[in-house]
Amino acid sequence: MKFVMTQSICPEGIEKLKADTNGQVEIIAEDNPDPNNYLDDMKDADALIVRIAKCDAHAIENSPNLKVIGRTGVGYDSVDVKKATELGIPVVITPGANNRSVAEHAVAMMFALSKNLYEGQVETRKGNWEIRGAHKAFELEGKTVGVIGLGAIGSRVANCAIELGMEVYGYDPYISIDAAWNLSSQVHHCVNLNDMLPLCDYITIHVPYLPTTRDTINAQTLALCKDGVKILNYARGELVNTEALLEAMETGKVLADGAQPLVGKELTGMEPYPGFKPRVFLNFLLPVLMIVTVAVSTYVVYKSAKTMEAFLLVVIFMTVSMMLQGIPFKEVMDTLTNGIKGALPAVILLALAYSVNGLSQTMGTANYIISLTQGLLTPHLLPCVIFMVAAVMAFATGSSWGTFAICMPIALPLAFSMSGGEVTQLVVAVFAAVAGGGVFGDHCSPLSDTTILSSMGSASDHLDHVRTQLPYALTCGALAAAAYLVLGFVIG
Repeated sequence: MKFVMTQSICPEGIEKLKADTNGQVEIIAEDNPDPNNYLDDMKDADALIVRIAKCDAHAIENSPNLKVIGRTGVGYDSVDVKKATELGIPVVITPGANNRSVAEHAVAMMFALSKNLYEGQVETRKGNWEIRGAHKAFELEGKTVGVIGLGAIGSRVANCAIELGMEVYGYDPYISIDAAWNLSSQVHHCVNLNDMLPLCDYITIHVPYLPTTRDTINAQTLALCKDGVKILNYARGELVNTEALLEAMETGKVLADGAQPLVGKELTGMEPYPGFKPRVFLNFLLPVLMIVTVAVSTYVVYKSAKTMEAFLLVVIFMTVSMMLQGIPFKEVMDTLTNGIKGALPAVILLALAYSVNGLSQTMGTANYIISLTQGLLTPHLLPCVIFMVAAVMAFATGSSWGTFAICMPIALPLAFSMSGGEVTQLVVAVFAAVAGGGVFGDHCSPLSDTTILSSMGSASDHLDHVRTQLPYALTCGALAAAAYLVLGFVIG
């Protein structure tokens, strides 16, 4: 008998073949994965053993004596089964051969992602030891993983994750009885994939490639996932829509390598107290109303809004109300301290942003920008120029309201003087240009409190958030500038 192996199997396997054939076997194995590289040898071959390369119709048709095709792995998709069936050649696989190895690798990659091991290894090889403090590492304990496919591999991954202290959800509408018996009772079984996806910090995929499983992860399913979700595909590439995944990584839906969320894990990993049912009015609306009421009333009476006192009052109120709702005092205090620690990165960034804003005002950045545009201030160009000036000012200072305060007293009198002292369409357009430019620049600026709080609210990397918003904001800004330019020539 003659065996052709596109990649050699283990020595134990070679010895078993020889023993089973009483040594009457010729083995061709040169570790050259493509079966088409063995056409001369396959003319009289009895068996072909392949691993990773495609075994196409051309290779099969040129093997007239072939009696069996074996694939050292799980899945038939790399072999043209249709052509083999036409020629009466059975195709076999090795189910279960790599179950433990793949499961261990999936768990290892969850560790690698949580600790930024790849980037750390690359940077330390370059001599950059500062990488140790550049990115936070996270513990897997307390995180949630969703396992798609609870077969031999998926069930091992789920069981390992349970042992690591993770919350595990599993989805498999076709789970076998054997797999179910081997699955930990602590795994939460989900009937609907869409119900599982919003819960997961990690998603790992272990299902065969079929027409029904193609693009299991697509734009629609990704939209349901948490921001920053980490996806591990240990099945076939076709199960994940590549274009949708790349877009999700660009937008921050899937957290990029080395990304640093703006909030601490104390907030992202916070779990609700067991049995606690929040009341919308008592736990949300009433505290907000208390802050607004105290701030407004103190401003009316004392001409100074006592916002810090308002927040302190709400903290006391929430502490008492949560205890009355059955939450122990210790849990309330732990929640309070964890909330403070989790919000600290955003608070520090806001403080730095306000410092830069104050510095720019002291240096007269806004007045300097305005002085550069004096030669362009004609009635026709005025709306467009004012829009761009307001945008640059807001971007540089991170403040739309500061831009309004500086730009309005300059732009509106200028528009009035060009309109003969009357409220004309030009005056209205300039007013709108100041407001629109200020909001546009504020939205784009990494120094803006609205941008910082948006990054905090979505638990995303701040710079990633800025970069992902810029294409949309710049498109709208360019269209607005063009519209103001046209409008200026129409009404100027």
